[in-house]
Amino acid sequence: MAVFSAFYSRNLSTETKRGKRHRAVSGEFNGSTPPLGYDLVTIAHATPSRPPGLYLNPRAAALVRRAFRLYATGRYSDSEIAEWLNTFKYMRNLRADRKPVNRDMIRELLQNPVYTGRVIHVDTLYKDSLGESKFPRRGRGEWFDGKQVGFISDELFELVQQVRASSAPLREKAAEPKTYILRDLVFCDKCMSRKPDGLVHENYGRMRAFWSNVRNIGAYRCLAHDHGYEKCGQKSIDVPIIDDQVMTILMKLDIAAGLRIRIEREIQSRIDNAAAVERMRQIQEVVAHADVSWEDGFTSAEIFLQKREQIQQEIEALPRHDKRQIVQAADLLDNFSFYWHQCASFQTSDQARQELVSTLVDRVYINGRKVVKLILHGRVGITR
Repeated sequence: MAVFSAFYSRNLSTETKRGKRHRAVSGEFNGSTPPLGYDLVTIAHATPSRPPGLYLNPRAAALVRRAFRLYATGRYSDSEIAEWLNTFKYMRNLRADRKPVNRDMIRELLQNPVYTGRVIHVDTLYKDSLGESKFPRRGRGEWFDGKQVGFISDELFELVQQVRASSAPLREKAAEPKTYILRDLVFCDKCMSRKPDGLVHENYGRMRAFWSNVRNIGAYRCLAHDHGYEKCGQKSIDVPIIDDQVMTILMKLDIAAGLRIRIEREIQSRIDNAAAVERMRQIQEVVAHADVSWEDGFTSAEIFLQKREQIQQEIEALPRHDKRQIVQAADLLDNFSFYWHQCASFQTSDQARQELVSTLVDRVYINGRKVVKLILHGRVGITR
């Protein structure tokens, strides 16, 4: 029934969509987070003299207006403007307990017509039948005159868009996608050791892998500065240097019995969950093919029940995963080296090794050119 609940929940959101569009047509802001330069008054905090909506924040708006003017000169990048904004104490205080202004925020800010006094409505479009995956919102919105005060002129806004279009870098497509075995697992130890208390930023300290066409090699790079934080001093480090250290650790694992049980339980939970996710994907395909939709409307309760019974029969006919065919956690810990070398027999060996490592490893901390800590699932740390 959970499948049907999720499926019908998406379809029953039609009225909510209509309500949001009506609000936008009326000039009301639909978001829950105000754009930089505005304060948002919600219904819970509204007063007769200050009804719900967006209100100008004079100090922040002045900085945003200046950011538009700087970019319009064509001499500054998103990153440089983000760095400039973070030099202001007022801006740092405004962003306290949140990640600083970064280049991604500036990219969105400089393309947001809300600053010209408009509001947007975008219908949510789903990629699958259960509403778990959505299509991007960019370029699909309807814009209406908003009730908020705009502080960026149409002329300045259009000039900024022209500068963006003319200065967009031409990126050559990579000949083939690169697979990094420790993708999303590598963190900068220097950044993590000084993470501000209370900061909620899931990618804080994470290091990304990038490919150098000049050197023909991948490297991990700390993104602290890109995200608006101070430079930590961690230099880029070649992927093979870190990968080799991690593999050496995993092939020589010697874990105490008490900790071993905890790791095995966590890993087994992840393995079993992966099997459950695959089965849910198969169920989604069955539901999508059944073509049951509230929006289309049912001709009768009898037809509805027939459709539901059909779906249930198809779901029950799906093959269930045999746990005997799934690698067990204890076996994985004991024979990591064997499985690692077996991955070489796969056509996509790097992807197989990436999945193998991610089943065991939660995080890898590096400092300089050295892996200083490896965290296994189950929150067991191995320090070097």
